[in-house]
Amino acid sequence: MRRRNKFVIGLRILLPFVVIAFAACSLIGPTDDLDNTDTDPPSAPDPPVSYTVTPTGPSFTFFSDSPDTSAGTKTAEYTLELGPAAYDAYLVFSNTSTAFSRSTPTISTPTQLHTAAEHSTPRAASTFSVPSDGTPILRDRAEAVEFNARVLEHVTLTRSSSTGIGLLSEPDPPPAPREVGATETFLDCEIIGPNECNVVEIPATLRGLVTDDTADRTLEVWVADNAWDGDDGDRNNLVTGDMVKLVTDAFLLEDSNDDIYGWVTAVYGEEWAGREVHGYSNLIDHDKTITILLYDILNDNSTTGGVVGYFWSKDNILFDPDDPDAERDESIVGTSNERLIFYIDSVLLATPDPDTAWTPEDFWPQQILVTLAHEFQHMINFYQRPILRGVESQTWLNEMLSLMAEDLVAQKLDVPGPRGMLHGGGDAGSSEDADFGGRLNLYAYWNDLDFTYWPPIGSPGDNDRVLISYAHAYAFGAYLARNFGGAAFLRDAVQNSLPSRGAVEYAVRANSDVEFDTLNDLLLPWAAAGLLSRFEHQESPLVYNTGGWIETEVSDAEFLLGSINLHNYAYPHDNGVHMGPWIYDRNSISQKDSLEPNSKMLYRIGSGLSGTHTVTVTLPRNVRAAVVLAVTE
Repeated sequence: MRRRNKFVIGLRILLPFVVIAFAACSLIGPTDDLDNTDTDPPSAPDPPVSYTVTPTGPSFTFFSDSPDTSAGTKTAEYTLELGPAAYDAYLVFSNTSTAFSRSTPTISTPTQLHTAAEHSTPRAASTFSVPSDGTPILRDRAEAVEFNARVLEHVTLTRSSSTGIGLLSEPDPPPAPREVGATETFLDCEIIGPNECNVVEIPATLRGLVTDDTADRTLEVWVADNAWDGDDGDRNNLVTGDMVKLVTDAFLLEDSNDDIYGWVTAVYGEEWAGREVHGYSNLIDHDKTITILLYDILNDNSTTGGVVGYFWSKDNILFDPDDPDAERDESIVGTSNERLIFYIDSVLLATPDPDTAWTPEDFWPQQILVTLAHEFQHMINFYQRPILRGVESQTWLNEMLSLMAEDLVAQKLDVPGPRGMLHGGGDAGSSEDADFGGRLNLYAYWNDLDFTYWPPIGSPGDNDRVLISYAHAYAFGAYLARNFGGAAFLRDAVQNSLPSRGAVEYAVRANSDVEFDTLNDLLLPWAAAGLLSRFEHQESPLVYNTGGWIETEVSDAEFLLGSINLHNYAYPHDNGVHMGPWIYDRNSISQKDSLEPNSKMLYRIGSGLSGTHTVTVTLPRNVRAAVVLAVTE
């Protein structure tokens, strides 16, 4: 069911429990020359623009008036007329520039507004959103991510005829049916230079085979011979038949759509079709078989984390369409396995919780289950966007959609998922329920960074920042889905021909009545939604926490998304833990040098305030502000 959004940016509306005053500036598009200019033009200082913010009882208020910073720095003076009730007062800022950092706003408030000093210790260099032993959970290999994001640059796709799709020769004959016990050698690429590989051979045996006539699909699960619980197995943990069955039962069931294949295709669409549909002679045909290879990814033999799985679109490309038996070279496509395939780490799948025997309820097997959905979305995304529509998904969007695939199936699989709630209910839980295997511990602590940034391969601290990027991608996807149409929003974000920002903007408009010009206009309500997530039963565009499951459906498939309270999530800080979102204050704002492009920032004015107070804010170019008043609990 399509839920209509009653929020319009720039209008005042009342909602229960909290008061927010937004100062929305004029809207600058991502390709606007002003937005992409790195320096502020010189201008004479303008007098401050004054606004009065008055709460209406125990409620929210969005206050729309603001100076226009599209052409340069402006000053706003906010008078908070709070009356006798006690409020926690915040400022929320966003940098709407898509390309350039902006200076941190200057904030002037009377000393008496400030409570005891907080955040006097700067944030340490990032660690991870991790299980308790301190190990990263990485979906996707960096080189596969880079290739998938720019596959149309790496490979020239060849139409089968000058007139395009439809005029093709007979499709390839289907391969002979394989049986459990069949053997094959798969190829892997160990990158050693631009488009140059050490070719790694992986002997494997078919250990799981399922055909679902309702979906007209077959699943093959192959296990590397050195990963199997047999004579040739030499990994720290070895795969057994029960582990293969966990994978097959979760991904594809006979005569049922109640599986990851059915759920994820209902939202995102078909994963592949034959050449008579896609029309490219150098792409694989479709034998309606999906392959999952279980092997020790990167040969690290790790039982405590690393790359859990990945999809690499090189495998959809034929090395030599004119000569199937051509000798392979050491290029990336030279290692194509020429089949519809993604990969799962065998050692982590087989890793039990400490001091126990392996069960499907252990930490790493549960991580594997949501990874199946994550990597399957990448497979679908490659077909639906670059191949069918000729448009690539930037990494932040592709990862956001895969993390949301995890979110959609978590309740169905009865696993915590990226929300990281161990109790299994739809409510936001408590701080005791927040699992470090989720993504929100890291997001809450590092909420003020560019949500579109993905570190290039080999950049300093790239593993740390990659994990932060995953956290931002999930937090933004969770916000968008919970406010603007749920599963239908996710479907529409994939199935369109627009570039990444435009794809999300299209999906929001298709599933709500929200009025906005560019994606970055949603940064302020997203920031406010996180601040206010300790309150239940909010309305769009401030939904993170409804107090229970959020129902959503698409293509006759129903899903439940859990509520989120960011204040439940802890992160190590200053020999202890920091609870909830990182919020700057008077003592710590000097630690913030600038606002990254596509970012937001939270600032605490004071707690338990009443009466009248004035806050003066100098807003750099492209920076917008909001005042958030939350009834003190």
